[in-house]
Amino acid sequence: MLSSALEWTLHRIAYEVNVVNGISACMTYVQSRATLNYNLEGRRARLSGKPDFTVISRRRNRRPRVQLVVLERDKPMTSNPDTELLAYLRMAVQGRRDASELEPVVYGLATDGNTMAFYRLEKTEKYQCTTRPYKGAGFGRDIITIIWKIFIEARHVVPHPFGWGSDGDSSGTEGGSDERVRMSD
Repeated sequence: MLSSALEWTLHRIAYEVNVVNGISACMTYVQSRATLNYNLEGRRARLSGKPDFTVISRRRNRRPRVQLVVLERDKPMTSNPDTELLAYLRMAVQGRRDASELEPVVYGLATDGNTMAFYRLEKTEKYQCTTRPYKGAGFGRDIITIIWKIFIEARHVVPHPFGWGSDGDSSGTEGGSDERVRMSD
């Protein structure tokens, strides 16, 4: 049972991305309340948490990769960065670096129902943030377009018709990436 409009939207976009691009080389799916873990310093310390939603892509014969972490907030968001979301993103990036991924990029979304803040964290540990308030009837289309582009880039299987990144490898193997997505206004 889907618990929110956002969860329904994430599942629907994942479905559409899989239909458009096929699932033979890569499948994209959404998990609710999945635990993210990261062991530090030879397993002497451990970070763990459960974001509201994670979007995962899995290539054939490869480990799943967290691509998007989503948090739904009960309180109005401030202009300050969402430190909890950034911690989850950092865990995902570090885990992918430890798995020998050369240029891991993970996206984040925090929302309070009135505002959505999109984050992008890459291996350099620098993040970008774009905040979008809900305004007017066309806003939903903007959000869906942003999420769609994140899902497409996360797959890195085939070039997207709108020019979003791909590593040119459609064989289903992990490889380098051509990260070109920038979330700008």
